[in-house]
Amino acid sequence: MSAIIETKNAISTGTRVLVKNIDKYIVSENCTKGFTNQTLITFYYRRFTRLKSYISQRQMIRDTYMNYIKYKFKYEDYEKKRHLILGDKITSNQLNLKEQLSRTYNFLFTAVSYIEKDNASTNKDILMAKQIFKNILTVEYFKTENNEKVNNDDYYQYRMAFRQLGKKHTNSGNNKDISIGEFDKLVTYLNETLGTRL
Repeated sequence: MSAIIETKNAISTGTRVLVKNIDKYIVSENCTKGFTNQTLITFYYRRFTRLKSYISQRQMIRDTYMNYIKYKFKYEDYEKKRHLILGDKITSNQLNLKEQLSRTYNFLFTAVSYIEKDNASTNKDILMAKQIFKNILTVEYFKTENNEKVNNDDYYQYRMAFRQLGKKHTNSGNNKDISIGEFDKLVTYLNETLGTRL
């Protein structure tokens, strides 16, 4: 048996961590009541960044996660990406920002939840969320693997201009563009189904 370490925030063993104060991770219905959009965005940005330590033990994956969260909150033009994928099929019944952020946070919270290995069959939602989010982070890493800064070409092409979604690139035979473009389409359709903004 490994040593048990207790701090004011958590109790830790060699394999598990019990968080004492979960209020900074849980979002209740009433805690965002009356927030402006800007306050809501700041509130959820903090909540998403707090999940960083539960994403992975590997620093590279944590860094990819933080880059992904920063991009989603600071730079992404989601409506442009959505329009490039859905075109005229865009429906007017899209959820409001508060509901989208809430559902996205709940999805990621589920993805970082712990499950017992021998109890995996009863936790299919958690396993599915883990796999989906792992795949999203993998593709996000490959979009910008050699480009850490916003002004570098791959970052701009894949995350700002969405070149992988343009018609000339889908027909160009560039496997990276086609693969990333198809993946982005699938994630957008998933977002439409779940009401999230992954």
